[in-house]
Amino acid sequence: LNSSSRSGPDVRIEMPFDKILFSGGLQRAGKLARIYRGHTIYKILTYSDLKPLLGAMWHVRFLNKQKDFCYVIQNTVNFYIHQRLHIVDPVEPSCTTDGG
Repeated sequence: LNSSSRSGPDVRIEMPFDKILFSGGLQRAGKLARIYRGHTIYKILTYSDLKPLLGAMWHVRFLNKQKDFCYVIQNTVNFYIHQRLHIVDPVEPSCTTDGG
C-alpha cells in the first residue's frame, strides 16, 4: 500500500498476482478503460464488481471507536497487470582456436 503524497488522498496497492488468475478473475470484474504505456487498464462499474474477490465492504474502512471512516471513490479504481522484464546476463562469446 503506497500513498502518492503525504497530504494527498491517492493510494496505490501493489501486489504480486499470477497472470492466469488475473485473466480468470480480476480482469473479468472490470471494464476496459484505456491502454497506456503498454498497460491495459481496467475500471470497475460498481463496488459490487470486486465483492467476490475482496469482500462485501472492501471499499469502506472503519478507523476507530468513534466510527470515523474512509472510503474508496468508485470511479477512481483502476487496475492492471504489469510484467517486469527479467535482467539477462550477457553470455560471453566462446572463442575457438584451431591451432593452425
